[in-house]
Amino acid sequence: MIERRVISRAALAKQLGVKTASIAKWEKTWFPEPLQRVSDRLILYDVDAVERALAERAERTLRRNGFRRR
Repeated sequence: MIERRVISRAALAKQLGVKTASIAKWEKTWFPEPLQRVSDRLILYDVDAVERALAERAERTLRRNGFRRR
């Protein structure tokens, strides 16, 4: 059985230096949906999906600003 790595919205917000409300807002446009909503305060995300979304967002931002990855 493959175990998923998960992170809570609160822990993720702390790591990224943003508010939890920002992550909730991102879900509407580019951030992955939560893996599980345990309660209103405990919302879990798949770490791999989050890492992919953040990398894609960074790549789009670089391209939009005229930078290209070599």
